[in-house]
Amino acid sequence: MRPSSDSGEGFGALLRRHRSASGLTQEELAERSMLSIRAIANMEAGRTTRPYRRSVRRLADALELLGPDRELLEREARAGLSGQLGRLVSAAADLNGDASASIRPGSRYPASVPRQLPPTVLNLAGRKRELSLLTGMLTPRRRGNSTVRTVAIVGAAGVGKTTLAVHWGHQVAHQFPDGQLYVNLRGFDESGDPMAPSEALGGFLTALARHPGAIPATIEARVGLYRSLLASRTMLIVLDDARSPEQLRPLLPASSSSMVVVTSRAQLAGLVAANGAYPLHLDALRDTEAYELLRNRLGEDRLACEPRAARELVELSARLPLALATVAARAAASPALSLAGLAAELRLAGRRLDALETGDPATSMRTVYLASYQQLSSPAARMFRLLSVHPGPHLGLTAAASLAAVSAAQCRALLRELAYLHLVSEQPPGRFGFGDGDLLRAYAAERADEEDADTDVRTAFERLLEHYLLAAHAAAAELLRPEHAHALFPPQSGVIREEIANCGRALAWFEAECQVIDALAARTSGTVDDAQSRELQAALAVFLRRRARRADRCPAD
Repeated sequence: MRPSSDSGEGFGALLRRHRSASGLTQEELAERSMLSIRAIANMEAGRTTRPYRRSVRRLADALELLGPDRELLEREARAGLSGQLGRLVSAAADLNGDASASIRPGSRYPASVPRQLPPTVLNLAGRKRELSLLTGMLTPRRRGNSTVRTVAIVGAAGVGKTTLAVHWGHQVAHQFPDGQLYVNLRGFDESGDPMAPSEALGGFLTALARHPGAIPATIEARVGLYRSLLASRTMLIVLDDARSPEQLRPLLPASSSSMVVVTSRAQLAGLVAANGAYPLHLDALRDTEAYELLRNRLGEDRLACEPRAARELVELSARLPLALATVAARAAASPALSLAGLAAELRLAGRRLDALETGDPATSMRTVYLASYQQLSSPAARMFRLLSVHPGPHLGLTAAASLAAVSAAQCRALLRELAYLHLVSEQPPGRFGFGDGDLLRAYAAERADEEDADTDVRTAFERLLEHYLLAAHAAAAELLRPEHAHALFPPQSGVIREEIANCGRALAWFEAECQVIDALAARTSGTVDDAQSRELQAALAVFLRRRARRADRCPAD
C-alpha cells in the first residue's frame, strides 16, 4: 500500500514510507537508485533538507512511483527547509500554547525517537542460528509479496527468550529509524496479574509523543490511534512475557512497516493460526554454547582448572541459560567455592533447586516455575506432580494415563495443557517428558511433597509399575510364543493395558521403553517390589537377546 497523496509529513518520512512499502532496505534502494547508503540515510533522517532534483528522480524511478505519489515526493523535496520549519513552528505552538491546545487529539510532546529496549548482555552465548533467522525475516519474501512481521519466540521458563529478543533488537536497531517500543506484559509474573492491553497501549501512546490528556479512554479508541500512528513509522515492537493471543492482538500494528517480536512460555498457537505469526521455538543451549556462557561469566582460566566439574555443571543446569547464569553468579561471588563443590550441591536431588537460589525472584528457578504452575487447572497440576515419579526420559500416553488413573482421552488433554506452557515436551512424537530434564522434575517432586499425601504418590507409582510389568510381559510373550501371549493378571483399577498385537508392535514398544524398564528395575531392586523388578529384567532380557540375534544376522557394512 502506497502512502496517501495528501501526506504532508515531510520528504524524509515520505521517502522512508515508500521504501518500507516497497519492501526495500536502505542498501537495496541505494543500489537501485545508484545513490550512496549515507545519502539515503541522511534524507530519511531529515539531515538533507534540499536533495538534488536528479537524486529525487532516481529515487522515484527506483521505487516505481507514478502519478500523485511521484508528484507528492517531488513536491515535498522542493518544500525542503521551509516545510520543515513550518512543521517545527506548528509543533512549538502546540507545546507553548494554552492548556486546551496542548491536549488536542493531534498534540505531541517534543519530537523524540523512543528507545525502550532494556540493556542487553554484551556477549550472548550461542543462538547464532536464531539470530540469523530473525535477521533474515527483515528481508521481504517475494512469494506473493509477503513479509513475516510478527515473530513469537516461545519456550520453557529460563530458556532465554527475553535475552534473545532484546539482544537481537539492539543489533538491528538501526533498521528501525522510528525507534523501538518495549513492554513487559507480566503474563507469567509471580504476582499472577498480567498487564491489560489498554495499559500497554497507554504506555506506547505516551512514548509516541502523545500528551496524556490526548490518549483516549476506551481500548478501541487507543487501538485505533496506536495503529494510525504506526502506519507512518518503521518501528520494532517487543512484547515480552505474553500470556495469551487475546492479550497480544490489540498491540499488533495494522501496517507491515513495523515488526513485532513476542516472547512467551505459552505456545501461542492461536496467534500463529489467526495472525500469521512465525513461531520460533527456543530450546536449551547446546553443550558448547552452555560452556561458552560459563566461560563468558567466569573466564577461561577458572574453567580450565576444573574442566570436568565445568562440564558437569552444564549438564546439571539442564543447559538452561537462567540456571547457568545463576551457577556462574554463585561461583563468581564466592571465589573460594570450587566448581566441584557447586556441582556436588546440584547433584543432591532434594537440594538441586536450593543450589539455584539467588534471593531475587526474577532469577529464582522456583519462582519462574511457580508462575507457570499457577496457570494450570487442578487436574493438570496433579498430572505434573505425579510425573515426577516416572524415571524418564519420557513416557507414552497409556503409561501417563495409568500413572494418574485417568482415561486416555483425559490424559491427552492434560498433557496438551502441560505442553502448552512448556512444562512437558512431546519428543519424540507421542511421548512426553520434562523439557529441561531434572530441574523441572525436581520442582514437580517438591510440589508433590507439599500437596500430595505419601500414599497417593506411592499408589501412583504402583499403578505405573504394574502398567509396565503387564506390557513388558505381554511384549516378551509375543516375541517368544505369540500364540500364548497373555497378561500375568488383570490390571488393577486405573491401569490401562498397552495394546501389543504382534511381534512388530512388541519390538517397537521395547525400543521405546527399554530405558524406562531398566530404570524401574533398578529402582525396585531390593525393595518390596523386588519380584516385579526381576520380572521386568527377565522381560527386557528377552528383547535384548532378540535384538542381539538380529544384529548378528545383519552385520554393519
